[in-house]
Amino acid sequence: MLIANELFSFISIVSMVFAHLLKVPYILFPRGALMPNVIKKSTSKKYFIKFIGNFLVKKSNCICVTSEAEKQAIQYLFKIKSLTIDIISNGCYKSDFSNFFDKNEFNFLL
Repeated sequence: MLIANELFSFISIVSMVFAHLLKVPYILFPRGALMPNVIKKSTSKKYFIKFIGNFLVKKSNCICVTSEAEKQAIQYLFKIKSLTIDIISNGCYKSDFSNFFDKNEFNFLL
């Protein structure tokens, strides 16, 4: 199993291509790189997605995203419905840790 943490890095691209050729399953973590506001800023990313990225995304066994908005953006960008896209959120909530320490003493952390 291969885990690719970025779609646009050279190492991830080569790893995913070899994984596909060797029939090794791989999971893609785009880390927000496929959001529309990121893609609009770069012409080279648009061409990459059109010629290589589309293939790599559709051949992945799973895509793990951080939000529902990112999931919808990927489904729209790649015109996919049946591909497995899982949401694993980043971060934590202030309330999760409020019982562990005095809020006044460590307010800079919250």
